[in-house]
Amino acid sequence: MKRSLVLVFFLAGCQVISPSQQPVVKEEPLTNAQIRNARRFVVEYGGSGLWQWNSTRWVFEEDGRCFGEATSSREMTNKTTVSKKTFELPSQIFHEAQQTLLQSDILSLKQGLQDFVFESSGSISVECDGRKHSISFGTPSQRCQGLIEFLNGLPDRAKVTSSSENSP
Repeated sequence: MKRSLVLVFFLAGCQVISPSQQPVVKEEPLTNAQIRNARRFVVEYGGSGLWQWNSTRWVFEEDGRCFGEATSSREMTNKTTVSKKTFELPSQIFHEAQQTLLQSDILSLKQGLQDFVFESSGSISVECDGRKHSISFGTPSQRCQGLIEFLNGLPDRAKVTSSSENSP
């Protein structure tokens, strides 16, 4: 009798926790203050359209070590061409990139898809202090135009450190 009473007591005290009852940890957003105080941040920008895509990843470090990588792919009849380039940027570019990023007001845009995407799209993400802010779009927000122009101009201001082209 004691065994059955203990078993009933034990079962009555148990509760199954469903996944919906699990605590949700909300990620902290990336802030302008973090960018302003950053010693390092990373900006990725890319776009795609019919049969082609381009992406860049730029690392900006306060100590002057700034560099990037650009990858593009084009698909043609029975042929895909992928090219990659790595870049070294001038040391003074860190503060210019930081100011351009802060002026762009990108961190005030809601993360995720900004508008309707049809046949071509783009995305920008900013990473700093373990936090990331990402947006994707069909047409970039006016608030991002200065940042996009700055990012698109970086290859012209950089030293190419490697370059390759493959046609698998």
